[in-house]
Amino acid sequence: MLKYVNDPTIIAFTRARLPYGWLGNMSAYPVTIFEVCWPTAEHAFQAMRVHENYWNTVRDAASPMTAKMLVRGMISRGGYFMVVEPRTVRDIENMRTVLMQKVIQNPKLAVALLQTGDSLIVEDVTKQPHDLFWGMKLVGDHWVGDNMLGLLWMGVRARLRGIIPQQGVL
Repeated sequence: MLKYVNDPTIIAFTRARLPYGWLGNMSAYPVTIFEVCWPTAEHAFQAMRVHENYWNTVRDAASPMTAKMLVRGMISRGGYFMVVEPRTVRDIENMRTVLMQKVIQNPKLAVALLQTGDSLIVEDVTKQPHDLFWGMKLVGDHWVGDNMLGLLWMGVRARLRGIIPQQGVL
């Protein structure tokens, strides 16, 4: 997918504390899934990749990045730990579930997402271009990458349009 960087219809997000940072899984919005309250979407998503015997360990990780690195280590060992292979259809569906629950459980985020209109949403991984599956990086004046997280957010936005009344209230 290629888009010009100076296109005003692009919303690019990076860190949780920056504009649109709430779109990132590391942002401090808790989400309850499987009757477990996860500190962030990243905690929940990472836990969904491993056997439920390890969910408490992931949930209790000190930060979303710690949860991600913990699960990455479990996945690298394979076998018993892993129940969902990264970047598969099931992994993508898990991310969609986490994002949907994030906005349903945090209604101000649903309103903010709807306020993005028809803008292209991009997870900007230019400074960490190792993951062009979930995000995109700038190459010259173009965005390059699969941008799966951005695509999922746009799908959640489209779904919310059918659920939320015009006033934008859940």
